[in-house]
Amino acid sequence: MGSERVCSSCGKAIEGRVYFWDGKPYHSSCLPLEITKVGRVSGELVRAVEELRSVQVSEKLGKAVWEVQREVDRIMEGLGYSHYPYAWDLHPSYPHPYEWEKEAYGEDLVLVFMYHREGRGANVLVRRSGELQLVPPKLSAGPSLRT
Repeated sequence: MGSERVCSSCGKAIEGRVYFWDGKPYHSSCLPLEITKVGRVSGELVRAVEELRSVQVSEKLGKAVWEVQREVDRIMEGLGYSHYPYAWDLHPSYPHPYEWEKEAYGEDLVLVFMYHREGRGANVLVRRSGELQLVPPKLSAGPSLRT
């Protein structure tokens, strides 16, 4: 039998996807916020995207996402990141979220934007609250047992 992974934050066993930060395993929901929190966007803008989510492809949805992206770009450019053009995903996948999405991101994820700095990619998660979380290049996710 393989050894059981224990979350470095909560101390509970980790089943499924393991996230590593500085070689330590974490549940996705236990990742240190002080490491990953990068700012906040308007809750009104996020709600506009959520209300249009079921449409999937529409001019209104595109405009709502663009408004959120402008705020995220401003914050991320201040941190030295550049946005990959047209690089965003609506989450959870509508109408049926993938299990890995629920496990990896939780129920309150609305958008994911892709950025890069010094040749390394990073995802920015936009939460329902408007909170932005950076998934840094240093963070790896997956079933691997490397440390």
